[in-house]
Amino acid sequence: MNAVKHGVFSSEAVIRVGEGTEDPEELEALKKALSGELDPRGALEELLVDQLVTIVWRKRRLLRYEVGKTREQADAAVSSWHAQERAAAQARRGRRAGSVRSPSGGQAVVRRASGRGQESIRTDRASTEAMLEFFRAPGRANREWESTEELAWHHDQAARCVEALNRSQPLSRPTRAVADALVDIAMAQGVDVQSVFGVTDMLSVDALTEEGRFDRSQVDALMAEVRWDGETDDECVERLRNWWADRLEACEQELEARLTYEDQRTLAASLPDADTIQKILRYEGHLGREFDRTLRQLRDAQARRGA
Repeated sequence: MNAVKHGVFSSEAVIRVGEGTEDPEELEALKKALSGELDPRGALEELLVDQLVTIVWRKRRLLRYEVGKTREQADAAVSSWHAQERAAAQARRGRRAGSVRSPSGGQAVVRRASGRGQESIRTDRASTEAMLEFFRAPGRANREWESTEELAWHHDQAARCVEALNRSQPLSRPTRAVADALVDIAMAQGVDVQSVFGVTDMLSVDALTEEGRFDRSQVDALMAEVRWDGETDDECVERLRNWWADRLEACEQELEARLTYEDQRTLAASLPDADTIQKILRYEGHLGREFDRTLRQLRDAQARRGA
């Protein structure tokens, strides 16, 4: 009786555990298809068809192995580059220790002195460049090197903030995204955000905004800190909206550059090493020869039966 009917053939030929787990139903479907086409009669012919099925199954497994080795090689190349970049960034920060000022130290403080007129709002645009540069390329300046996932997070956060600030009267019922937008800009301007929220660290601030546990008075206090003298709420929101739009564009550029470079690294490492390729080719050639030999034996057996 056909071994597949008892599940013996599939249980012996299929890998059932680990990353290379195979589906026994796929093997049985292959067996059924080849048996229908080759029409074996008797134990010998069924055995030869079983051998053909096993050879084809192994060729499929070999292809998965080749793809897996390629993926492993490519992932290792990207991972190695990430590690090198992170180490280089740490080394640069070590050399620059003490030479880079934080936003609270004045690098990006752009609050205007009191007494300036409305017209000076336009002239102060240039003074915001230091603040914008701090966020223009996440992972640079005095920030740690960031993974691709972290860059994507920065991009998504900027997109959420732009969307929130583009809504009609975003301050009337401030959302989490509006609060996040104000917190980041306040930090860049050197504002003591912790005091505004009545907490002692930024992790607590993040928890409050993430969980929506902030009130309108805290948002108003942040607005008072980031608003320039003589600037209306609408003008301030417009300035913040432009600032976040610039940051979103910068995040898009850096994320796209990162993904492009990772694709290049992946492509460069897309072939397994020479030794692995030789093993694959030898085994593939062996399976091909075994398939041809077994198929000839089956045809000979069928010819003798027909005679």
